[in-house]
Amino acid sequence: MSGIAVVTKRKDPNYALISGYVPKDLAIQFKVACAANQLEHGVGVEKALELWLQSQGYALKPEPQTSEKPETFTDLVQQNYFALMNLGKINHARLNELSFGQKPNATELKLIASVLELNSEDLEKLIG
Repeated sequence: MSGIAVVTKRKDPNYALISGYVPKDLAIQFKVACAANQLEHGVGVEKALELWLQSQGYALKPEPQTSEKPETFTDLVQQNYFALMNLGKINHARLNELSFGQKPNATELKLIASVLELNSEDLEKLIG
């Protein structure tokens, strides 16, 4: 293995383990939905918990922004996924596609630029 350090959520002090039992049919539907959207189960659980907490009236703390500068548009979307998701103007399936490398349309580009307070030219440079 090369000298690349991989930080997992398990070892990240900003993450905590949550577990619980749910009906089998619900678990199967969840796993199918995660697979269909190419999401790790942990990401799916995070999204579900955030949506539920919001529906209960809890204000979520903004996710800490990484100091790592994105090299690509995909990196930018992945680093700001929850900020973009919480906006609610890009559907979750489409946001997931963008986080896996699909190119945004002009409307999505303007929306993302607005939310992240970036100019469109900088975003277009990341798209390449």
